[in-house]
Amino acid sequence: MSGILYTAYQKFYSALNCLERFDKEKDFFENISNIDGFFSEFRNVTFVLQKAIAHTEYAALYEENRNKYLADCKWFVEKRNEITKQQPFQLVKQIEISIYFPGSEIEVLSRKFTVENDVKLSTMLEEIKNFLTFDKSNEVFFSVKFSFFEKETEEDLHDKFMGGISAMGLFLDAMKQAVNEQCELCEALADKISKMHFGLLPKDMLFVIDYVYYPDRDEFERAERMAMVPGSREKEIRLSFKCLQKGFPFFGDGDYFEGFVLINTIMGTADLMPTIWTVYSDHTFTFDLFHSDIKTTMYRKINEAAHKILKADVTEVYCMATYTVCDWEKEYLEMTSRERVAHAREEYLTFMKVDRLLNEEEYSFESSKLKDYAYIGNQLRYGGSKGLILGRLNMLPVIRAFEKRKSI
Repeated sequence: MSGILYTAYQKFYSALNCLERFDKEKDFFENISNIDGFFSEFRNVTFVLQKAIAHTEYAALYEENRNKYLADCKWFVEKRNEITKQQPFQLVKQIEISIYFPGSEIEVLSRKFTVENDVKLSTMLEEIKNFLTFDKSNEVFFSVKFSFFEKETEEDLHDKFMGGISAMGLFLDAMKQAVNEQCELCEALADKISKMHFGLLPKDMLFVIDYVYYPDRDEFERAERMAMVPGSREKEIRLSFKCLQKGFPFFGDGDYFEGFVLINTIMGTADLMPTIWTVYSDHTFTFDLFHSDIKTTMYRKINEAAHKILKADVTEVYCMATYTVCDWEKEYLEMTSRERVAHAREEYLTFMKVDRLLNEEEYSFESSKLKDYAYIGNQLRYGGSKGLILGRLNMLPVIRAFEKRKSI
């Protein structure tokens, strides 16, 4: 049955449903319509709730919680007034295209568009073919990153929306606790809200496309990707190693990298999603757990970790990936990476570490022996390297970022 908060939850769901229909590859007309709808319904959440609790004992709590959680949401009110009384939302789209090599990244294009001068992505891909073939590779790894802004600003709209959505969610949670009533419709809507893609998926899953281009065939292949969903609407979650120690006692106060290796090798398989951990000076870390059917995603993720080093108090970066090793023959070198996999001699589950003092470590485990705990133990004791071997080329962006940070 419905309760006092039902109308507010319905409006919140309606607002988020507008963002669910927003898509990086849709035209401006559709996306502007969805943004306008979001602002209108988002503003209506407090309108309908204020009416529902008028002349009840909860009116004072409504004012208190609104001031506590929604004080920084004035921009949303202003935009709602603007789109209903003056003009549609002034949307700007930016597209950045970067080519990735095993140890580096080159941005080849960055362009902004509005409703007046939009072009299709397929047209842009045709435009950059000359950039994609300048080194005569048989495969070119590149990504297309979309960003959206309000005209004459540089603040990312996704981040702006997520801040408001998080604040509104906390406000409704506080009101739910204050009212303390059973509302089946509210619970059903809250469940639907918790599963919405815009607030749940990692940002790059929404706004980045990874590609590989095959010049010989003049074909683009788009990555099929998966990601570990953190289960939070926050922009970035930092986890504490102290909390991790409760479930995994081997995460001591010293060598977190060894714990990173152990937590993955105990799975007994190399069929694991690649993982990057970024460790900060306050003994917290963020993790990026992902999968892709092309190598572009791994190259991009490592470069993103390198960018973090230049922006935050990063002390260490760990990476886990499975490397497929082939014989060094010209025939294999001329193949694409996908074709070489069929000629693999061995697979190695490899763990890499670089820290701010430029120390390096690497552990590699033959995939066929990962169920042999004696082998794993021996590798941990004697098989580690105080330098990167298999993973050095891939980790070069991280190494260079720490070198640059050290020189500042």
